Amino acid sequence: MKGNIKKLAVFVMIAATVMFTVVAMASAGPTIHLPIQGQYVYTGTGNCLISPTGFTDYVPNDPAQAFLSTLVLNGVYTFQKKGTGSFKQDARFVDTPPGVINIAEETWPSFNYTATDRDQFTISWDQGSYMEIDWIAGPNTKTQPPKIYFEVDGNCTGTVSQSKDTVTITCGDPILILTLCDPMQPPCIPIPSFQAYCTFSQVGNLVDK
Repeated sequence: MKGNIKKLAVFVMIAATVMFTVVAMASAGPTIHLPIQGQYVYTGTGNCLISPTGFTDYVPNDPAQAFLSTLVLNGVYTFQKKGTGSFKQDARFVDTPPGVINIAEETWPSFNYTATDRDQFTISWDQGSYMEIDWIAGPNTKTQPPKIYFEVDGNCTGTVSQSKDTVTITCGDPILILTLCDPMQPPCIPIPSFQAYCTFSQVGNLVDK
């Protein structure tokens, strides 16, 4: 009887040791791929519902003045190991209605990124910072100021490959809110009567570490 109890005790100890080892290995998981360092050239698309009169609960205040803008994007994300970055992109806007095309260069001088998982991160914007849009072609070069500025509310989420050669970034969860702002009144005082509710998706490849 005592022999059986000893055998049972040894079996339980072995089983517990194996279980602990399996759990520990599962918890360890793959190596964390962040932080990111380097420049990623990307392409992407986006959609913005633009309301010159602003929004209330995701609905344009004057639907008759609202219009949809579809975007084709290409640019460069620059990531620093310290958790900061910037981007510059060319954006081609197709506005419907009225059915016109505008081309702009968009710049964001600084953002922060934070790891949320082994291969995932979130991009957030410094309070008081803004995105600069320079019109370079299309009707907006004649009907709008050469440069306009937007305060951005919302985050982007990203995934980096294990080799760190590729990043995939999606902006708007559920939506990215761009509000026209005046940089002459720091920190770019919002003008909420003109807003754009947007989503973007981009895929970038590492070109320079």
